[in-house]
Amino acid sequence: MSNQKFTFTEEKKGVVLVVDDDSQMLDLMRGVLESEGLIVLTAESPTAAVELLHNNDVSLVLLDWVFNQPIAEGTIGVCPKTVTGEAILLECQKKDPWLPVVVMSGFDKMDVGSQALLKGAISFFYKPFAIGVLAKHIVLSIQRS
Repeated sequence: MSNQKFTFTEEKKGVVLVVDDDSQMLDLMRGVLESEGLIVLTAESPTAAVELLHNNDVSLVLLDWVFNQPIAEGTIGVCPKTVTGEAILLECQKKDPWLPVVVMSGFDKMDVGSQALLKGAISFFYKPFAIGVLAKHIVLSIQRS
């Protein structure tokens, strides 16, 4: 396996929207993806994610599936204080049906991976994951789109 590093030129940088309610995960992903030459936008809530999605030319969304937030009317919940990423995934599909969405989650009470893939995500990573593998997957997914 090669140790080739994939980077983007100044003319065409990939823009990744990372959505997670864990600020440490956002910081980690920002650092790793920026070192790959990507522009990284971050959102700690579904509301912030949708706003960034609609106001930016996003190349890929890295989406946590479970948010520990009170359920807003009309959102899909897992338990009284969680919201799933399904609503964000659907917004991504409305904006651009071909926008790649990679889902991640450490939640093990439901079959999150299958749900995300059936709803249209291109891939799924269980937390904790190998950060280098995820970063390479993101870069390759953007280059292919």
